[in-house]
Amino acid sequence: MRKSLFRKLKSQNMSGNRYIRFCKFHESLIECIERRTKEEIEKQELEKRLVPVYSNNIGRVWSF
Repeated sequence: MRKSLFRKLKSQNMSGNRYIRFCKFHESLIECIERRTKEEIEKQELEKRLVPVYSNNIGRVWSF
C-alpha cells in the first residue's frame, strides 16, 4: 500500500518538501490505522477467551 502511494505521488511530480510532508502525514496515518486494527483484533481475541457464565437481559457475568 505504501509503495503504490509513493509511486503515485512521484508520478504527480510534487515538489520535494511538500512530497516529504505528505509522505510523513500518510506514514503516521497508516501507522494509526495499523495500531487501531491491531487493538481491535486484540479486543476481539480477549472477548473470545471470555466465556459467559450466565447471560440474562440485564447483563453478563464473565469468567476468566
